[in-house]
Amino acid sequence: MPHEAIDISTAEFGAFRELIYRIAGINLAPAKRELVRGRLAKRLKHHGLTSYQDYFAILSSPRGRAELQIAVDLLTTNETYFYREPGHFEFLREKILPQHARAAPFRVWSAASSSGEEAYTIAMELAAGLGEAPWEIVGSDLSTRVLEQARGGQYPMERARNIPPARFLKYCAEGSGEGKGTFLVSPALRRRMRFVEVNLNESLPQLGCFDVVFLRNVMIYFDTDTKRAVVERVAPLVKPGGYLFVSHSESLNGLSERFTKLKPSIYRKPEALPAAGDMREGVQSSRTGDAAISADAPVLSSALASNTVIAIGTSTGGTQALEAVLSKLPRSTPGIVVVQHMPETFTPAFAARLDSLCAIEVREARHGDFVMRGRALIAPGGKHMLLKRSGAQYQVDVVDGPAVNRHRPSVDVLFRSVARVAGSNALGIIMTGMGSDGAAGMLEMHEAGAATIAQDEASCVVFGMPKEAIRRGGVDRVLPLTSIAASIPRN
Repeated sequence: MPHEAIDISTAEFGAFRELIYRIAGINLAPAKRELVRGRLAKRLKHHGLTSYQDYFAILSSPRGRAELQIAVDLLTTNETYFYREPGHFEFLREKILPQHARAAPFRVWSAASSSGEEAYTIAMELAAGLGEAPWEIVGSDLSTRVLEQARGGQYPMERARNIPPARFLKYCAEGSGEGKGTFLVSPALRRRMRFVEVNLNESLPQLGCFDVVFLRNVMIYFDTDTKRAVVERVAPLVKPGGYLFVSHSESLNGLSERFTKLKPSIYRKPEALPAAGDMREGVQSSRTGDAAISADAPVLSSALASNTVIAIGTSTGGTQALEAVLSKLPRSTPGIVVVQHMPETFTPAFAARLDSLCAIEVREARHGDFVMRGRALIAPGGKHMLLKRSGAQYQVDVVDGPAVNRHRPSVDVLFRSVARVAGSNALGIIMTGMGSDGAAGMLEMHEAGAATIAQDEASCVVFGMPKEAIRRGGVDRVLPLTSIAASIPRN
């Protein structure tokens, strides 16, 4: 039987799946079974084996270390190319490099560099943007095979198709003779590159700190816990004020508090890092019973904290209304808390979709999350969300409890907590929705000195919630949906 035709059983695939997860943190979905079979078929042929179980036995043996590295290389090598996701390099070129103080070396880490195309793309931009100023790039990968290719800097000519012609002429040389059909990255660039073997799923080696880290197209293969662990390992290596790029299909939503979202897939570490320490002021508890805050909760820098909080409540038609409002807000917007009536299984995907469309960070709230500038927290379906104060910062409690106005989360529960905790430092917005949820809470906000806005009837899908809030006298202004974003303070 040809080795390409040998089938891999469910149990055999499960063994390889567990192996690659343990070593690399990559979670191979069941649909990847054929990929595993195809990529390892030649190794069965090389060893004259007739089953994947026999090959796994080699990998598990004391003498199988070299073969294990080959298998890992085959199962973790993924597509890459020059100038992939070009908007990131435009941001590097136009926003980051012009601000760099030329005295200190500018350091970049391409954390999943594969065969080097990303790292050399960065090198071309640094060389063009920084001139003779010092800079350095570290490229890393788990695969020793692709690292060797990266160190050589030689690629087939078809790989050059995305390199801008001016960059290619200046930093690459087309091969001739035995090198015909290939091109070579210039020695001047290669001298400033260092490629090292790094497993992001383990403790990281001493690499130093970086102005920019590219962590792109790697977390999509990890489960949530592994993603969170990887970001926590990488974060200390980003300098205060430094930048972290992920791919457009990835997000830090729900993974880390250490970075501020600038735009989808681009994050920055605050100049002043959150510091651990005792909370010097007590927590103001809500009437439903707040959980105590841990003494080692982070104290937010003034760049992230805000005295103002914006509370939004909506129901029927609210998904479109929230998109219309949040997508227009800059990252300097004060912290936002949102209740959208929605079943619990839908809120994570809804928040992730908004996050991909907005300059601010949008995520499903977790118990104890800080309300900070440039972030919108959406109450999870099936839970109430309340605002509370911890020292100079706001946090949210995500709690169980009976439905209020037949809803959990309830807009009234959120608005009433905002009235008690933030008072005149709050802005309340009630938008399209059926029923009266939020009307009583908005009146309490109004009486506590908060500014309040209701969406007008013409732009509502259902005018129930705004209408009742207006009727009770808790609304300062009635605005069309298109005017609400402009009425939200920017700092």
